[in-house]
Amino acid sequence: MKTYLDAKIRDFSERDVAHTLVIPGPEFCREDRGNSVIYRIPGVAIPNTPGYRLLLRSHFLREVIRQERPQVIEVGSPFLVPHLTRRATHGRAVPMLGFYHADLVRTYVDPYVGRWSPGLQEWIRGRAARFVRNVYAQFDLTLVASHSVARELEGLGIKNVVRVSLGVDLACFHPRRATPGLKEALGVPAGKLLAVFAGRLCPEKGLDVVVEAHARMDPATRPHLLLVGEGPSQPGFQAIADSRPDLTVQPFESDKLKLARIFASSDIYLGAGPGETFGLSVAEAMATGTPMVGVDSGAVPDRIRGSDSGELYQRGDPESVRSAILRLTRRVGPELRQRTRALALREYGWKRTFDALFRIYRALLSGEMAA
Repeated sequence: MKTYLDAKIRDFSERDVAHTLVIPGPEFCREDRGNSVIYRIPGVAIPNTPGYRLLLRSHFLREVIRQERPQVIEVGSPFLVPHLTRRATHGRAVPMLGFYHADLVRTYVDPYVGRWSPGLQEWIRGRAARFVRNVYAQFDLTLVASHSVARELEGLGIKNVVRVSLGVDLACFHPRRATPGLKEALGVPAGKLLAVFAGRLCPEKGLDVVVEAHARMDPATRPHLLLVGEGPSQPGFQAIADSRPDLTVQPFESDKLKLARIFASSDIYLGAGPGETFGLSVAEAMATGTPMVGVDSGAVPDRIRGSDSGELYQRGDPESVRSAILRLTRRVGPELRQRTRALALREYGWKRTFDALFRIYRALLSGEMAA
């Protein structure tokens, strides 16, 4: 979401628009950046998360809305914010859009109920789905980033669902970022492939299946596996890496240019998250020309199916992961990298994203959204 918002701020600075961003932070502050005004409202830190906070104080939000007088409000979180925003806009007829950035069922339910009874699992999933329906049915419009997510929300009975594909910094994430010495620095032998995952190391990403599949492969031919990120699963993966020379765990990389170098220097990207609503890191890796092996769940298949730039594996099945990696290793080469980069150039430019978003804003304001 931060990548999306940063890109939005950059894009909106070149448009005739006033953009106000409200996010929770440790204390109240106001920052001007281009055409954007950023308000940080005091929020309660969420335990065991990397800096995430809950926006709770509606009076701050009410004052921001009173001062800025927005024509359209876009809400990026389903937790409390929709309710607080409606309270803050009381008496003002402002169209509201909800952007479905996180798959609540696959991200916040499925990874944690696997050991419970099937009946209880289904009951909890049903409650989560009902929560999603109740929240997003109240918006004038729900934005999603992938066709698969649109179908799922429409299946829940949510109307006015519109897809807006996210984008990638195509200049930063470029094949020319490949760094010849990166593999050597990781201890990857000459001629051995490098497979990488970058993101939060947590149960909802499904990386335990990938690590198990890697262990099942022939050590002489399996790729070197690099996990880049932090989170509750990091200590466990690090313990495995300490006894497996072809598995490396590195800290979260906030520098996009350094991340682009890692992607461009790798041979395979692993799109392991079954609850992705777009798969931004997958698209970033594709922009560097790196093909992928991805899970057949959530939005990752939307990045892979029909592209001939990757292989899908069955969610939760280590043997399926192993087979998918082997299939892709047989196709890795310059032609596949060129085809993968070309797809990213066609599909994942940020300007395309925000041109579409502005068309939606204007249609919503003019009453032509149905068309």
